[in-house]
Amino acid sequence: MSNAKEYNMEYLMQYLDGEFSTAENMQLESDLSNNIDLQNQLSYLRMAIESVKLGGLNARIATIADEFRNEKPEEAPVIKMKKTRTVSYYALRIAAVFLIAACSYFALLYTTVSQEKLFAEKFVPYEIPASRSGAHGTDLEIFYTQQRFDQVLSLMYPLEDRTQKELFLGGMAAMRSGKPAAAKEMFEKLMEENNKSQDFVYQEDADYYLGLTYVKLGEYDKARNLFLHIEKDPKHSYHSQVSSMDLLKLKILSWKK
Repeated sequence: MSNAKEYNMEYLMQYLDGEFSTAENMQLESDLSNNIDLQNQLSYLRMAIESVKLGGLNARIATIADEFRNEKPEEAPVIKMKKTRTVSYYALRIAAVFLIAACSYFALLYTTVSQEKLFAEKFVPYEIPASRSGAHGTDLEIFYTQQRFDQVLSLMYPLEDRTQKELFLGGMAAMRSGKPAAAKEMFEKLMEENNKSQDFVYQEDADYYLGLTYVKLGEYDKARNLFLHIEKDPKHSYHSQVSSMDLLKLKILSWKK
C-alpha cells in the first residue's frame, strides 16, 4: 500500500494495536517517513484514542471549540504575519479540525456501540447445506433443521462422543437457544478435536460463530482475535462477514467493559 490516502482510521488502529504483519509495518513506516500528513494523521488518531479512553473527550472538544468561537481576526491579521507563521497558523487549525473530527467519530462509536447491536448485526442463523446433510440426516440433523434445539442439545453429552459436525450443530443450537456458555463449550471442543485430528472440519464456521459467542459473553478480546484472523484471510469462508469496522467496535467494547 503505497498511497497514504488508502489508510483509514480503522486500518491505522490495527497498526497502533500492533496487529500488522512485518511487511505491513514496513510499508506503513516507509509511507510515514515520506509523508508528513500521514504522520500527523497518526498522531491525531493517538490523541483521539487517548481522549476517549481517559474520559476527557467532551472537555477537550469544548475547549477547542471555544477557542475557535472566541478567536478575533483583527488580533492576528494574516497580512501582518510572516509566511512561516501563516503556514503554522493554518496548520494548527487543520490539526484542530482533524482532532475534533477524530474525537467526534470515536465519541459517536463509543456511545452507540453495544454488545447487543453488534451481535444482532453479525449473527446469521446457520442452515445445513444440502451437500453436507446428505439424503438422510441423523436425528440430530433432523432436529436442527426442524429448529428443535432443545432436542439437539439433549443428544450432545458427553461431548467426547460427538463428531465435529455434531459439535458444531450443537453449538449453533445452543446459540439459538440463548445458551452462549454451552455454545462456547461445544465450539471450543470442536476446535480442540480439529487440532488433534488436523482435519479442520467445520473450522471456518466455528471461527466465526465462536467469535460471536465470545461477543455474547462479553469476551471481546477473544472475539477480536478470531475476527482479526478472519479479516486478514481473504480466502476464509467468512471473510466478507468481518470488516475493520467490526474490529474497531470490538476494541471500543473492550474499553467500555
